[in-house]
Amino acid sequence: MPRVPRKTKVWLAAAAVVFGIAPLACVGAAPASAPPAAPDAKATYTPAPAPPPKGDKPAEVRETPTPARPSASHPKDPGPESTAPATATAAPASDTTPTPITYRSRGFAYGKARIDGGDEIALRINGHPVTYGEIAEDKVRFITNRDDMRHWIDTAVPHDEWTPPQGADLNNPMYPVQDFFITPGFKELLELKERYSADAAVLGGIVKVYASYDAAIKAGFSASDDEVAAHVSNMRSLYERISKTATEETAKGIGESIGYIEAVGKEKLWGELVPAEARRSLAIAKWKRAAEQEAYGDRGLSAKESSKIERDLQLSAIANVNAEIVDKTLFDEATVQDALKYSRESIDARNLE
Repeated sequence: MPRVPRKTKVWLAAAAVVFGIAPLACVGAAPASAPPAAPDAKATYTPAPAPPPKGDKPAEVRETPTPARPSASHPKDPGPESTAPATATAAPASDTTPTPITYRSRGFAYGKARIDGGDEIALRINGHPVTYGEIAEDKVRFITNRDDMRHWIDTAVPHDEWTPPQGADLNNPMYPVQDFFITPGFKELLELKERYSADAAVLGGIVKVYASYDAAIKAGFSASDDEVAAHVSNMRSLYERISKTATEETAKGIGESIGYIEAVGKEKLWGELVPAEARRSLAIAKWKRAAEQEAYGDRGLSAKESSKIERDLQLSAIANVNAEIVDKTLFDEATVQDALKYSRESIDARNLE
């Protein structure tokens, strides 16, 4: 597999914070829940088109699911769990050419869901507002990731028959993975995602983030305006520097980010979305560091110890969470209760993610 330039690797790590994109270790790798590609695999296998997912379109034409447009009965309805293409137009009846899936088109679908959802407040977690747009984007991301995981399990290739992606395949999120990466933990995480509705899982994830942020604030940890501004400036400078030389085919982070920015616009991204995320993440990081310091002092922590601290903090944060659903037609009581269960279970499964 082609060697990744050092500056591209730096960008990949930053992309997780800026765009909600998981950092990757190598060219053509899959998202955080997906196994990365091994660099030494034998190049003896040329994958055939993936089989159709159960009850869905063929995998090679399955585009990122996107919330339905607002309906007359519910102007802000984030939509069903659709897997229809987000941006593709209907092809003539005689045209059966599949619409290619790229990381760039996925990034655009995520951003489009954010914009189409709008900035009106849909719910509050411990008083902190959450917009329709944030919910819509999170739902698209969740469904895409869940369906990808199922696809990777169904199309995994033996290690000695797998070939690294090249050319256009570098930007193909449906490219097969190697079977030894499909671990019991990977399957268990997918089972958790499939056991709950997308609405419950998305709400559960939102609860976890905002309850943790609220707990950090109440514990006295927050990010100053200067800290937020410095963080945003660093992220923007890094993106602009890397994007000048990297292409969307170079790595997932670039293509997806290009599409996302095309959908939301630079002004909204750097002036609103990234600062809001930075304010939350910096406060939570300070809260966690303080807990690690109290528990272990100045010595370095193992990954297991750090995960335990994070798990305990998150569980304590959601123990008495107050989820106020402003739009009562958005989530019913059963979904809210399922969301709280999913939040707890996903925290317990942290080591699987």
